Amino acid sequence: MSPLPVRLPIRVRVLPVTAQPIKHFGTCFGNQHLLASYAKGDTYTEHGIPVADFHGLDRKTRATPAGADALRKLARDYIHRMLDFDIEPHAPTMLAGFTYKVVENPNGGPPKLTDWDFAEFDRSLEMFARRGLRDICVDHSNGDILNTKRLINQVTYSYTPPPKPNAPRWRQLSEDEFWRLVGDYYEQFASHLAAKGWLDGAYILLDESSVASDPVIRRFAQTLRAQPHARQLRLLNTHYHTAIYTSRLNGGHDGPLTMEGVLDVFVPQNNDHYNFWPEDDIWPRDRGPLPKHWVYYTETDHLDLPHAGLSTELMALKCRWLGAQGMLIWGSFVWSMPYKRTDERDWGGGTSGPVMNPWINPNYAHGQGLLSFFYPPDPRGPAKEPTLKITPSYRWALLRDGLQDNALWEIAKAGVDDAGKPVRVPETVRCSLQSQLDATFINPVQWRVSRPHHHAWRDALYRSVQQTKP
Repeated sequence: MSPLPVRLPIRVRVLPVTAQPIKHFGTCFGNQHLLASYAKGDTYTEHGIPVADFHGLDRKTRATPAGADALRKLARDYIHRMLDFDIEPHAPTMLAGFTYKVVENPNGGPPKLTDWDFAEFDRSLEMFARRGLRDICVDHSNGDILNTKRLINQVTYSYTPPPKPNAPRWRQLSEDEFWRLVGDYYEQFASHLAAKGWLDGAYILLDESSVASDPVIRRFAQTLRAQPHARQLRLLNTHYHTAIYTSRLNGGHDGPLTMEGVLDVFVPQNNDHYNFWPEDDIWPRDRGPLPKHWVYYTETDHLDLPHAGLSTELMALKCRWLGAQGMLIWGSFVWSMPYKRTDERDWGGGTSGPVMNPWINPNYAHGQGLLSFFYPPDPRGPAKEPTLKITPSYRWALLRDGLQDNALWEIAKAGVDDAGKPVRVPETVRCSLQSQLDATFINPVQWRVSRPHHHAWRDALYRSVQQTKP
């Protein structure tokens, strides 16, 4: 039987504006699990399989130059694919870190950090900066462990006693000495970022810190702000409680908030069934305007497989409607986490069980496909031979379309595109478009889905921009 010809009508619309979606909305999607292998124990029923193994690459070969090059290329290829969809990775320098020497002080006190080498680190950032990378996560920590600092010599420095007596790789310093070491580390790092022109986009992510760690986070922030370059590193904190908006330094009902002036960006969880997005009146009026916010998602119909579609396209516009300037997803692709079965319904999830090859079963406690924005190269499991094949989920394209809609909408409101050219959209048109968006979103966890309605909104936006006169 001979093949039949197929003709598909395609309409291409080229707008007379320059739009760079990454400039208008921040994203942080986790890509840091390439080598992660979850060990059998209290949480996992067996050892997990790293993503690298699904590509036929052995993470143990990282110790050899050839093995390190192959793994680094795979990591960079994944980042390139994310940037293809205007998504910024959590770890843009994955497997391309920097080195330095730790020189212990013979008289006691904190060590000196010398001979920094940023060659591989710079190579990655230069590559991705050319592709428009803006927000750069330079460190990932947690308020509960900020009173420790593990350096490249694998020694942990802290002003607290070791967890076990006579721990071999633990050096206890005085509190002042410890924070001096932290300040020196980040200052030398930030100074290099400044010299390369990357400091403006750099941030440190503090992930789900407990309320009890607030004083340590404050001290950490004060240490950075005392440095000429490190003071420009932004602090982002993901959280799933409201105490961050109400806790006062004096423990009372007035005066400065504990986190006021400490965090640059608040990142509250906005899951559909476990929501901590702040109410309009939660920020005390006596403390000035609400700080910058991003949205932290672990579970949402915007992203899971059964609901992927228009809800996914609406994500960036919904976050902007909430007043957020970005969103953070902790993991984009993890294909083997052998969780024990537990009940997480109290946390907004279902019955938790093992995360496995998504070709076989994409289930995850927080939603189908929430850890499989990429799929393994071989649907059967770990590849028998090395392969750099990357298989993205179609949800990336949906996210990209939504990010482009958001960029064009921000340009229409600002009246100028990303090349500095004027974009004249009539005020009546902008008001009409805003009114339609306001009708789409009901509250932080509810929105209306109507593809004809949204396509009409998008078409009206594109037509208004297309009619712009230079």
